Amino acid sequence: MRKRSISVNYLFTIAYQLIMVIAPLFTLPFLSRILGAEGLGLYSFNNSIVSYFALFASLGTGAYGQREIAYNQESPEKISIIFKEVQILRVILTLVAFIFYLIYVFAFGRDRLVLILLIPSLINVIIDISWFWTGLEEFSILAFRYTIFKILYLFSIFFFIRSPDDVYFYIVLEMFWATISFVSLWRGLGKVIVKTGNIHLRPLRHLPVTVRLFFPSLAIQLYTVLDKSMIGFFSADSYVENGYYEQAQGIIKSCLVLVSSMVTVMSPKISYCYASGNRKKMSDYLYESYRYVWLITIILCITIYIVSPKLIPLFLGKGFEKTVRLVQICSPLFIIIGLSNVTGLQYFVPTDHIKEHTSSLLVGSFVNIVLNSLLIPRFQSEGATIASVVAEFCVTTTQFVFVTKINDFQVRKILYLSGKYIIAGILTGIFIVFLDMWMGMTLGFVVLEILFSVVTYVVLLLLMKDKIMHRLIKEGLHLIKGKVL
Repeated sequence: MRKRSISVNYLFTIAYQLIMVIAPLFTLPFLSRILGAEGLGLYSFNNSIVSYFALFASLGTGAYGQREIAYNQESPEKISIIFKEVQILRVILTLVAFIFYLIYVFAFGRDRLVLILLIPSLINVIIDISWFWTGLEEFSILAFRYTIFKILYLFSIFFFIRSPDDVYFYIVLEMFWATISFVSLWRGLGKVIVKTGNIHLRPLRHLPVTVRLFFPSLAIQLYTVLDKSMIGFFSADSYVENGYYEQAQGIIKSCLVLVSSMVTVMSPKISYCYASGNRKKMSDYLYESYRYVWLITIILCITIYIVSPKLIPLFLGKGFEKTVRLVQICSPLFIIIGLSNVTGLQYFVPTDHIKEHTSSLLVGSFVNIVLNSLLIPRFQSEGATIASVVAEFCVTTTQFVFVTKINDFQVRKILYLSGKYIIAGILTGIFIVFLDMWMGMTLGFVVLEILFSVVTYVVLLLLMKDKIMHRLIKEGLHLIKGKVL
């Protein structure tokens, strides 16, 4: 199968991820004004509930399947067997999770209709085979198909959502387009999967490893979704605080996709290097990933913090003023999560250091649960936000402690790689602060501030002769001209 360079794969993924960033720029302000904090909070709280059952349905099979496909990408027969066995296992697990979900809905469900409408989230565990294409490094397939359906989703939101009463129809649209986009990934599968003859499929043989990979996912869920559930439980009379928190998280996560793109691109390559015993190349890839993280997250953190007081009120409208503070508190998460994604998902998982990965996430989960219990009853969404930042910092710090002990690469060098980006980021931040004083409170001025921030940062890095920035611009221009396809 044809291999593309890291930068090209990254740009393919960025092309899709930019849609993921741009889409909320239209939907978040629209939905915040139509559905309000209460309606969005209703969806956020109940979606956090169904996500627990979806987590058990997947049971680490996505991360495991992606890794195994990457290990064996040169053998069509092996990847075919792995695909079939992992999919059978996902079907079995989803059916079990579905039974328990129905019991919860009818025995304990607070918003039964919403929980029923969210059932496709559980079924999509079976339909979603993005892990397979990611393992094969076929990022153009994912980017192209997801983009098409994201655009159709946007049109449907603007066409059908008209009043706060449409919150249920909004949930239906969310589920429908997610399912359709996953179904589209099955097209072309027959060209890759080959007949395996009379080979006896043994899906349960993968269960021990997937269970090991499940615990990191569970730990992540505990401190990324549990906070939404706890806000809802402690605010039993209203979902408004969930609405504030959901919008703040939506803004942060839509920007974080620029960071997660590198994890998506690099994980299969690192898995392949590890499987083939090329530790030097693996280490080089990891350092390159950390460079990308520093490049993107520092400017994101600084820019979002500075422009939030103007951007959020214009973006979300009246009633979401509290979200400004939440977004500013969350801004360090760009850097913190970016670093932990590389260490955990690109290094620990592909190289089978699952114990270290799980331990770091359990530390974060413990810190998050304790702080949520102390802070949410008093500070509600703001308390949950503070808890999330502290928990993520503990995860990243713990992972770096483990990296130091394993000694495949150096934490000191990772921190050293940030030098140029910190300098460029600080200088850009100073410029934007002065610019912010002179610009008015209009959306046009805010957009100009963001553009000036990005351009200033890029120019400074080019002047510093940063090789990653030079490479991205060079290969981006080649890709536009069609020279590397």
